[in-house]
Amino acid sequence: MARKPDPTPGWLFRCDKLQWQLELRLYDNRVEADIPTYWLRRYKRTDVIFLKDVLGVQVQRKQVTLSLSGWRSSLFIFRRADDALEFSRMLSGLIGR
Repeated sequence: MARKPDPTPGWLFRCDKLQWQLELRLYDNRVEADIPTYWLRRYKRTDVIFLKDVLGVQVQRKQVTLSLSGWRSSLFIFRRADDALEFSRMLSGLIGR
């Protein structure tokens, strides 16, 4: 089993109240999501999404969908709608600059 690495300091937004992912961190140039194993929900890997690949952000209540280049997308389901809205606002602000 993989050991969870220490996150890089300097994140702008951090949330551990997600339905599928263990933790989500937003940095200046990327989004990191810790993915668990299916069976016991232990740490498996960290997915990295660079902001230059994000084409759009859609918010539907607790779901945030990132449209990525190359016909890909990433779905994040939060436990609270407020966290999803705050994440999408910060992400839109970083993409817009």
